[in-house]
Amino acid sequence: ELLKNKDDQQQQKNDKDQNKDKNQDQNKDQNQDQDKKDQQKDQQNKQEQQKQDQQDKKQEQQQQQPQKISKEEAERILEALKDNEKDLQKELRKIKGKRVKTDKDW
Repeated sequence: ELLKNKDDQQQQKNDKDQNKDKNQDQNKDQNQDQDKKDQQKDQQNKQEQQKQDQQDKKQEQQQQQPQKISKEEAERILEALKDNEKDLQKELRKIKGKRVKTDKDW
C-alpha cells in the first residue's frame, strides 16, 4: 500500500508537471501570437509613417518650386487684365461726367 501511495503521489506530481508544461506552452504561444501582432502593428505604423514622410516631401518640393506658366498663358492673363481695367475706367468716367440736378434754394 505504501508503494501504491508513492506511485499515486509520483503520478500526481507527473500530472502537475505536465499541466505546468502545458500552461507554459500555452503562455508561450500566447506571447508569440502577441509578439506577432505587435510586429505587424509596428510594420503598419512604419509604413504609414513612410507614406506620410513621402507626402510631406512632395508638398515641400511643390511649395519650393514656383509654379511655371507658359508664355501664352501669361500674355492671355495680362490681356484680360488690360480689358478689365479699360472697362472699369470707362465706367468711372461715365459716373464722373453725369450732372447732378440741383434744387433752387432761392
